[in-house]
Amino acid sequence: IVCDSAAVIDHSLYWAPVASMDEARYLTAILNATALNDLVRPYQAVGAFGPRHFDKYIWQIPIPTFDTSNADHHALAELAEQAETVVKKVEIPVGTGFQRARKLLRDRLIADGIMGGIDIVFNRILSAVG
Repeated sequence: IVCDSAAVIDHSLYWAPVASMDEARYLTAILNATALNDLVRPYQAVGAFGPRHFDKYIWQIPIPTFDTSNADHHALAELAEQAETVVKKVEIPVGTGFQRARKLLRDRLIADGIMGGIDIVFNRILSAVG
């Protein structure tokens, strides 16, 4: 989530305007869910370093638009907010590559039960879509 209008993105950025921070967090939780990764994996080409082009296939999954009246959508936003709090406390040594840094953060979220919670709620949302 980029809130600073003066931010400069180094390489590339897929973006979408959102109506609220809850909607931004809802989308962030979904895009980082292990369950979404598992659903997208069959569509992905596999390169030397594993599955590629996740971004090309995420919308093959019927992800519903954020609904302010849906309790599960709010639950995902709350889990994303908890994740933000947790990852801010993770120390990443200077010089750590982004893949290793991402693994450190993901491992912490798994250990704290946040990733599991995101997957449970995300799967519940998808099952309601049909």
